[in-house]
Amino acid sequence: MSAIDDSGRIADRSTVRALGWLPGTAVAVSAAPRIVAVIARADAAESITQQGRLRLHHTTRAVAGIRTGDRLLLAAYLDRRLLIVYTMRLLHQLLDAHHARPGAEFPS
Repeated sequence: MSAIDDSGRIADRSTVRALGWLPGTAVAVSAAPRIVAVIARADAAESITQQGRLRLHHTTRAVAGIRTGDRLLLAAYLDRRLLIVYTMRLLHQLLDAHHARPGAEFPS
């Protein structure tokens, strides 16, 4: 979990480090409502910042519905060299759908 600042920088660097992405690593970023996918690709126009952070540009944040200060879940899929950024709105939607299913159990 990490917050995003007004410049689009994600504070936590642990997922970027776990993927082995160093400062300057070129990354391709794809966005859809409430979710962002990032993969290292040599011909990509975006890159990991010199401080080792992922920065999501304004257009990416707009498509995904990410606002300054939002908390995000960053998931590194190491075998695929892929980073997925989940918004809390998407996580709430998925959890609500899961627990609304007949037979879904809640811990007691």
